[in-house]
Amino acid sequence: MFALYGWSAKRWTFDKERVMDTMLRVVRRAKPKTILVSCSDPDFQGIFRHLCTEELKLEEGQVFPITIMGGGLVLAESANRKEERNSVGGQIEDALTEFNSITTIVLVGHADCRRVRLNENQTKRCLQEAGVTTQDCFPNSEIRLFYVGFESIEELPLPRLADIAST
Repeated sequence: MFALYGWSAKRWTFDKERVMDTMLRVVRRAKPKTILVSCSDPDFQGIFRHLCTEELKLEEGQVFPITIMGGGLVLAESANRKEERNSVGGQIEDALTEFNSITTIVLVGHADCRRVRLNENQTKRCLQEAGVTTQDCFPNSEIRLFYVGFESIEELPLPRLADIAST
């Protein structure tokens, strides 16, 4: 674990390049099919695993996880999370470049997210906006959207850009 951090300016700093290099070496043998962008909220981690195994029918090694506060919602322009959007977009691009086996990007948003603080309808709309943005950036990938509520998991349709703009 400490190998991922380095001593700089008298404090511990996160070495993103070293983390990505280590992560890619570890998963190089895997053939992920799907990138899963989900929230880091510990209350929902079990549900995200259920989403992968039961809803998406993916096995171990078939998912390239990207975990960030706010999950797939940070990719929406209206979420006002430019730095996070750029970071996640870069990670998606790196994964697609490294693994030609990836065909699908799954964006997940969940109820009562402490990062974006939206109601259920706003969260779903923001997730759909994020899906349109992601489709625009990565047109050769299938984009799937999931809203995780307290009692269910709902797959949302990916709207057309015109549909988002008109609402």
